[in-house]
Amino acid sequence: MVKGSPMKNQKEREKIGEDGNLSSTESMLEEERIRIKEVEGGLFNIIISENIERKLWKSWWDTLIVKLLGRRLGYAAMKRRLVNMWDKKGTINVIDLTNDYYLVKFYANEDFDFALLEGS
Repeated sequence: MVKGSPMKNQKEREKIGEDGNLSSTESMLEEERIRIKEVEGGLFNIIISENIERKLWKSWWDTLIVKLLGRRLGYAAMKRRLVNMWDKKGTINVIDLTNDYYLVKFYANEDFDFALLEGS
């Protein structure tokens, strides 16, 4: 909404304070947005705020990318092995990323810390 533009309803009027600025709630929403900026050659930059970036990272915070060195194992064998080694307090999910990379999501912080600091 542009300052000074016609307001369509009472709800929009309530967002504007006496000083003519957006309310703090509306300002926070403005900061939490994703913008797309066109650059030369038909390419686009996606610009996200820090708040949105934190929200996107939050679900991946207790996650490791695992690469098996030495010999190859199939997905089922790798998942069984990781569950036996690292699944102590909570559960883990294993996602095959191809090329012998696996994404391991931990649902217990103790398991994540063990895998990261003490696990093989």
